Amino acid sequence: MPKVRGKRSYRSTGRRGRSRSWFPYPYIAVAIVIAGILMAWWTANLNLSQEYTVVGQPSISANFINRVLDYYHSPARGKGQALYDYGVKYGIDPSYALAFFMHESSFGTTGVARVTLSLGNIRASDGYRNYDGYRLYRTWEEGFEDWYKLISDLYVGQWRLTTVDQIVPVYAPSEDNNDVAAYIQAVKTAVDTWRGGIVQVRERARFLIGILKEEKGQAGSDKSGCPLPSYQDSRPRCVLPLPRLTACRCRVPNPSRALSQLSRV
Repeated sequence: MPKVRGKRSYRSTGRRGRSRSWFPYPYIAVAIVIAGILMAWWTANLNLSQEYTVVGQPSISANFINRVLDYYHSPARGKGQALYDYGVKYGIDPSYALAFFMHESSFGTTGVARVTLSLGNIRASDGYRNYDGYRLYRTWEEGFEDWYKLISDLYVGQWRLTTVDQIVPVYAPSEDNNDVAAYIQAVKTAVDTWRGGIVQVRERARFLIGILKEEKGQAGSDKSGCPLPSYQDSRPRCVLPLPRLTACRCRVPNPSRALSQLSRV
């Protein structure tokens, strides 16, 4: 009898021992899998939200900026180092400044930017020289720094807007006849292209095709007879004063008048 009791006691203890050593493992394994899935999801969304954040170190070099400006025959070519240095100074990736420059005035080759020397066609306000409602600068470098300061101090510092998706709807609102979605996509496409080491942005080729269609009368026009900008800027002003756009009756920037305004300051 004592041996039987001992045997039973041994089996009972063995069951309890095996139960304690086996029971938690399936739950722990499931918890690890769930935690891994949640971590992967959080990381993916974090990277997605930060992908087009304007705040950060330069993702392109000063030499590359010069290559882009030179390729597009910008009047600001050779100023890549200044565009780069101001980005470092204000903590804004210069690739975004270059993308805004491209979208606003084709790197200073069209519209009022040819006179104002403005990177981003910033509206005039108190304390700034005015040309047709836009800030007028003495040099391209002055225009570069003012854009960086605007984004860094106002959009990022005060309004806490740090991504392209947050900045563009305020910078170029639809109420001013801007195509916000196209603007955002244009900036992202340009930044991705340049970060990949490619100078020419494919979207610009599509834009130029749109210009040719407008010249041939295949696009609409506003009440003043100006072709409606299909890509670059849908604000109601003539941003595409190309030689063959003779039907456009928008005012062409007057450099002489701008210089006279500067001389009076």
